Amino acid sequence: MRAILAAAIVLGTTSAAAAPTTDDVYKKLYPSCGACHGQGANKPLFASPPAFANLVAGNPAYVTPGKPDASPLISLLNGMGTGAFRQMPPVESFVSLAGKGQTQISLADVRAWIAALAAATPANASWQGAPSIRRLAAEQLRQSLYDQLGITDADLGSSPYAFTGSSGGQIWANLGAPNWSVGKPRSDATTPSFFQTLVPLSQSFCRIAVAKKGNTALLKYVTLVDKSAQAAAGIKKNIGYMYLRMIGDVAAPAVVDDLYQTVYLPNEATGTDTAWTAVCAALIRHPLWLVY
Repeated sequence: MRAILAAAIVLGTTSAAAAPTTDDVYKKLYPSCGACHGQGANKPLFASPPAFANLVAGNPAYVTPGKPDASPLISLLNGMGTGAFRQMPPVESFVSLAGKGQTQISLADVRAWIAALAAATPANASWQGAPSIRRLAAEQLRQSLYDQLGITDADLGSSPYAFTGSSGGQIWANLGAPNWSVGKPRSDATTPSFFQTLVPLSQSFCRIAVAKKGNTALLKYVTLVDKSAQAAAGIKKNIGYMYLRMIGDVAAPAVVDDLYQTVYLPNEATGTDTAWTAVCAALIRHPLWLVY
């Protein structure tokens, strides 16, 4: 048998296993990445196979075809990113999870996929030079708010910013949703009317989420009875949890301390509900929450 195998090698009749296809990589990375980057997420990189093919495989911000070592995706999976996000997933890096057998694809296979990936040749290159960062669409804003704050239409009640209320049409319009009946196209511009709506809307929705009985979407490590005099460590831990949940990255201690000192504490005197509402609303207005 060894002689036959040796002869096969000499004759070149054996070959390395074929590299995974883009669809293979999408399906096998999805269990590790889809929860944060699926449909309706701030950065829906795994919303569908075409989304992955265009937003990851075809995006030089993540993949350089034929060059795994020059691809930021590999750095992120290795926990060695250099941008706002050092690793993916944010709590424990992919390479660490893979080492425990908790992923469906190895880092070596992802590297092999990139090494074999050919650069796409678009039929029309008019997209080149277009902005690579986009503001969330109105529907994405709504879904992200509901998912991250743990609220639904039913919780909004008489809030003047409810999407289904009497002023809902104007709310949608100010957030950039299209209204084809009057010839208004979709807009992802950050206009004054957009921010004039988002700021009070975020405050209203966050206050409802904080006050919602049994809702742990925002308050996981503290309750409204916990105050800074006795529970500063728990409050900071919860701020870090909210940052990870809403921004998708692990907050540096300095970032947590800044939110605690400049947002939470100044509002705690009015009430812990106001303080947590302020932290929540500040994160919604964070640039990394608003764009993908």
